[in-house]
Amino acid sequence: MCSDIDEIKSSLQRLDKKVEEELGELKHLLVQVIDTVNKALKEK
Repeated sequence: MCSDIDEIKSSLQRLDKKVEEELGELKHLLVQVIDTVNKALKEK
């Protein structure tokens, strides 16, 4: 029983790390999009 709990914990930690990485990439893309939009608005 205890090993099941440990396995679930480690799975959740891996998932958490993956989610953090994905969010980091999304944030980076969002910054790029905002920059692009700002530049486009300034050029008008």
